[in-house]
Amino acid sequence: MKHIVKIIFFSGLIAMASCENDESENIAKGVIRYPSIVLEGEDPLVIEAGGTFTDPGAKAFLGTDDITTELESESNVDANTPGVYQVTYTVSTTNELGQESTVTLNRTVSVTDGDVSGVDISGTYRRDGNPANALVTVTKIKNGVFQSDNLRGSATNQVVGRIYAIGNNNIVVPITNSVFGRLEGEGTIAGSNFSYTLTFLDPPNTGATNFRNFVKQ
Repeated sequence: MKHIVKIIFFSGLIAMASCENDESENIAKGVIRYPSIVLEGEDPLVIEAGGTFTDPGAKAFLGTDDITTELESESNVDANTPGVYQVTYTVSTTNELGQESTVTLNRTVSVTDGDVSGVDISGTYRRDGNPANALVTVTKIKNGVFQSDNLRGSATNQVVGRIYAIGNNNIVVPITNSVFGRLEGEGTIAGSNFSYTLTFLDPPNTGATNFRNFVKQ
């Protein structure tokens, strides 16, 4: 009787394996590829107003295949007006499963009013110089471009972002993502200190502002 049970069980395993093999034959096989974009040239790119802006361009790939001919770009750069602008690159593809994928990548272009190589706001700061406020560190990325680890100077919900010096002691915080939605700002440098007003762009904080004054430590 024991031998009979073993034979039945073994036969059941064979039947199950056979069914699994039949089902796997209907599964699509292959490598699913997705698009990517690689910027050419500098990012961010800093130029002086009145000069000529030449887009360094970008390359697009599907896996390792070059699909740059399918790449589209859109720019709001005004090379005659100081400010911070963007060039947006987009490519869309359909993969082996018929799924459409779209990838977007931005290049930031800072147009400055004259030479800003002598501007340097790197260092440590406190909002309003108050020792009770969080310490803020600003790092120089390149001439006219700085990175802040706490744009709002707050002890909670720190927002990391860039600050651009665009000449005549003016600074710009371009559109930056935060837990409060997108924000942007404009301000000035005064000696070793700087300040700006941040404006929130998305609900429920649309139109709300934060004035921030940073005093070097």
